[in-house]
Amino acid sequence: MDASKRAAKEDFVRGHSGAPILDVELVVLLAAVESALLCFFLRDDVAAACVESCYLREGVQLTRPHILSQCAYAGWRSFAVHLPAPSSSPIQHLLIEFAILILPLLLAITYTSSTWPVITLLLVLFATGLSVPSATTDGQLGRKKTPQTSSKPPPLGFRPFSVAFRASLQLVTIAAILAVDFRVFPRPFAKTESFGTSLMDLGVGAFMFSNGFVAGPRLKRMPTIEAGVQNLMKSLRISVPVLIIGGLRTVLTKGVNYQEHVTEYGLHWNFFYTLGLIPVFTAFIQLVIPYVHFGVLGGVVIICYQEVLKHGLEDFILNAPREGSLFQLNREGVCSFLGYWSIFLIAAYIGERILGAKPESETLDTTTVHIVNLLELASIFGVVSVLFVATRYRSGIEVSRRMANMSYVLWVLASMLFFLIMSVFVDFVVEFRHGLAAHRDGAIPIILSSVNKNQLAVFLLANILTGLVNLSIDTLSVSDPLAFGILTIYLAVVCFAAVWFRRYRLNFNGPSGSTGKPRIVARKDLQALKTKVKTK
Repeated sequence: MDASKRAAKEDFVRGHSGAPILDVELVVLLAAVESALLCFFLRDDVAAACVESCYLREGVQLTRPHILSQCAYAGWRSFAVHLPAPSSSPIQHLLIEFAILILPLLLAITYTSSTWPVITLLLVLFATGLSVPSATTDGQLGRKKTPQTSSKPPPLGFRPFSVAFRASLQLVTIAAILAVDFRVFPRPFAKTESFGTSLMDLGVGAFMFSNGFVAGPRLKRMPTIEAGVQNLMKSLRISVPVLIIGGLRTVLTKGVNYQEHVTEYGLHWNFFYTLGLIPVFTAFIQLVIPYVHFGVLGGVVIICYQEVLKHGLEDFILNAPREGSLFQLNREGVCSFLGYWSIFLIAAYIGERILGAKPESETLDTTTVHIVNLLELASIFGVVSVLFVATRYRSGIEVSRRMANMSYVLWVLASMLFFLIMSVFVDFVVEFRHGLAAHRDGAIPIILSSVNKNQLAVFLLANILTGLVNLSIDTLSVSDPLAFGILTIYLAVVCFAAVWFRRYRLNFNGPSGSTGKPRIVARKDLQALKTKVKTK
């Protein structure tokens, strides 16, 4: 890459202070509330409706970063409920799903500051969408359905909301990593330089939270040293490919003179190193402390790390010259690892509580399980929120994604817990309203289930495509409409590649694996599913 272009691109992503935290949280609140409202009309409780409107399932809109996306989603719904069932052609089905799931997301993170007339129009479409009756069992509108009941608790490690939650976060991340290089991407959404809050700052921590959340039920206690050693070796086998990818990324970026935001992770460090080392550190702790409590360990890690920051490490990270040892050259990546690790550990504890099997759950129906989950999440959310307010405003510790300090960790945890509360609440309302638990239908949009199945491969492909685009064109001189078109093609390639990976059973799971094996309902299975539902 030409030296002048590299300098211009580095300056373009440098020096941002983000958006006010109230604005960021208001976006989260609006997205979550509208997601809940839309779910009541977009969610159906019978397998036939899963086929007819599987591209309008609950959960896919739970993590949209802007109200515009929600309104666009509702507008699509008011149009799409009048469409016939998706064609047996998989290409047509995927195109419809892409248009409804991905394009509103892309619109939300690009055209936001100058599209208030569009927002007004989409708000009208939102209201119209709510007024349209939802699809029924036989694919017609307005016919009353017979509620179905279920008393079985959700299976271990799998809930539809967890798949949608995780895949939606991944889609936001892969959309933003390329969009940030274009002028169409609002600068307050870009990563902050040292302190502040932004959409991309939240996205990095949310990615780590989602990994820890689904890993929680699988992090078993190690009763013997032999079991701990085997677990450590397994973690090393999982982590080595990720670390190799991180090393290749470092070599390639240096070799092609690719632009770097040095204060993000350091001169050589990148997110793949953080992602790859976390399971190794976790397995080592399990070997040393077989019955470790991940929530307590995560709290101890971030408290000790914050104390070290307060006694000189923060000043070293922010102001020390970038020279000398590898630690000095990569101090942001090495030190922030502890903050990201604490997010992973606390999320693993939460995931173990929500997704893991509990002895008492065998005697509880799904409604009671939802209520217990809501109470658990609400109590944790309350504690984390109080701690965040005390840390940020009482102690004056500013949020810093660069250091992943205590305020940043608590902010990420509070935001993600809010999403989870809304997700579980939506499943609870669907269960209460329709009499059939959300986890029973098993139908997840193909794109979301495919992205969830191969998160590491999707993330790696997105990074490769981002690099190719930046090396091929001058992103700073591209007009906004052309940038939107490039981003659309980029996301289409990533999403359809994820579907291809799933279609041919290619599994490239990273340290956290997948959340389960959600079932894609095919048209040929429709009659069998109808019969199964009616007999319950």
